[in-house]
Amino acid sequence: MRYEETLRDHSLMREGLAVGLLAGTVVAAWFLLGDALTGRFLVTPSQLGQYLLQGDETPSRAVEPGAVAGYAFLHFVGFVVAGWLAAWLTHLTVRSSAWRVGIPSIVLVVAIGAVGVLAAVRGETGGRLPMWSIGVALVLGAVTMIVYLWRTHPVIGRQLRDVPLGDTQDREPS
Repeated sequence: MRYEETLRDHSLMREGLAVGLLAGTVVAAWFLLGDALTGRFLVTPSQLGQYLLQGDETPSRAVEPGAVAGYAFLHFVGFVVAGWLAAWLTHLTVRSSAWRVGIPSIVLVVAIGAVGVLAAVRGETGGRLPMWSIGVALVLGAVTMIVYLWRTHPVIGRQLRDVPLGDTQDREPS
């Protein structure tokens, strides 16, 4: 069976939506757990909403429902877009093993960009946002996407095992 045939049952839009919502839910659960353990339920999404949507550089520790709702919307939209991008890159990799070389570079650039944004946000807010928690959340979201896509596209594992890195021939794995 050709690699392309393995994508027949994989809708890019549906898969991206699923992986984005799953990763977004994992990250939201992380924030909720962290806030619950500190006794400040919903303070992290409130502060992120105040900073990102209202431009408040010194977000209040009081929970603002509008900021929470706005951030939740932005959060899930962002994760769905990231999910579509991740699914698209996964489909490119399935179609052509040459993409295996480029995808780690793309992931690294995105990760460095995320760290830069986190550093800027921390500096802008005088350290009021829990950057370590947001960093952990980004890692949890990325790992969730990788595991989901890896499990739904086992052909990638076979490609990694059977096709040498840099090989431009898309041979079928044995």
